[in-house]
Amino acid sequence: MIAALSIPGKLLAVAWRVAVYIFSPSLFVLGFVQFSVGIGVGKFLAVAHHRTRRLRPSVEPADRVDGEVTRYRWIGVVLVVVSVLFLLSVIPMLYGAEHVDPYNPLVAVLIATFTTVEFIVALRASIAARRIGSLMSHAIRQLNLANSLILVVLTQSAIMSFAYDGDASFSNGLSGLFFGSICVGIGVLMLVRARVRSVAFAARSRGAASG
Repeated sequence: MIAALSIPGKLLAVAWRVAVYIFSPSLFVLGFVQFSVGIGVGKFLAVAHHRTRRLRPSVEPADRVDGEVTRYRWIGVVLVVVSVLFLLSVIPMLYGAEHVDPYNPLVAVLIATFTTVEFIVALRASIAARRIGSLMSHAIRQLNLANSLILVVLTQSAIMSFAYDGDASFSNGLSGLFFGSICVGIGVLMLVRARVRSVAFAARSRGAASG
């Protein structure tokens, strides 16, 4: 329910990031836009699976577990893909191939405000999801965590655009590389978790059948 309610908010986040891209077009900002879209897609996949499971309570346990693991794996794939794309969007800044134009002070303050609010909402949603032990709730927690990490980069870029007199592109790129790599790691760990869960359930099923 929490994830479902957060999807409209995620669409709003995508909208205002697109607006930032329109007023300050750059590969750096585009990386944030596609990452936000990916997080929204991941949450939609989790919510859709949860609703499908509720509408079909008579599904066999084996099919239910297999479906949940498959959906969890796809969410992990989405997170890895958008995180890698985000990394590709910040790497040129490390070599001076791209620079972020300074934001208007008002725009920078609005960006910092929106990202701070979004960070708090994502953190609260992640904490609330810990009360549920399903794979889908874990997927939502991981998506919220990744989203929060990337928001740190966007907040930094907004604040430094008016609080730092020099070119902060390298610092923003380095921060993006660091947090983006962590997000890739989160996605990879999700894929590993899905594999372990699938193998463990198959082993239990074979043991029950032989017993």
